[in-house]
Amino acid sequence: MRRRRFVTGLLGISALMLAPSGLRAQQPAQPKRAAVLMLYAEDDPEGQARARAFREGLESLGWHQGKTIVIDIVWGVFDADWTHKVTARLREFRPDVIVVNSSTGLPAIEEAARTTPVVFVAVSEPPPEPLLVTHRKRIVELATARKLPVVSAIRSIAEAGGLLAYGANIPDLFRQSADYVDRIFKGEKPADMPVQQPTKFEMIVNVRSARALDIAVPATILARADEVLE
Repeated sequence: MRRRRFVTGLLGISALMLAPSGLRAQQPAQPKRAAVLMLYAEDDPEGQARARAFREGLESLGWHQGKTIVIDIVWGVFDADWTHKVTARLREFRPDVIVVNSSTGLPAIEEAARTTPVVFVAVSEPPPEPLLVTHRKRIVELATARKLPVVSAIRSIAEAGGLLAYGANIPDLFRQSADYVDRIFKGEKPADMPVQQPTKFEMIVNVRSARALDIAVPATILARADEVLE
């Protein structure tokens, strides 16, 4: 049989379906299984916020961990060793759906996900480098020591001491992605699901960092900020 791919987009949240199942062995009486590739260390608050939002989204749709669904989260920063381990873990988990965090993680699961629906979250062009977020505290420290302002699309970088963050609320995207997982579990074809672009954005201003950098943040920016870190 000739294998075909169905890809539905590049930004925000979407899903892709790859050829008939060989990776999974589903039994009707068993809970559904979702594997989540989270490109953060397990103790990173940013990754935990995304995982929590995903679980909450599924619970709001009637899926309960350990009863009707098993959620396996694979933590770690993308590199060659991690890619190899992920392939082995996915074969072990035999998921019904795989959820991937960021553009970088998509190629990492190509081999393991040839037969499984994939929901990708927070995918953008150009692809953000996970190492920047992983080492955000050190990057901000070095930049601040040289009086360089750091502006990012990720709020955790502003929380780590960056000057400003403006971008999509990524935990909210994870919460929304639960709807795609739910629809796939219920039989909807991933190829029929359009890409959803983010609708919730936030701006975080760190005035402590502004003072350290001798930067006067305009009152108009402070007034429009969703959160001001004092």
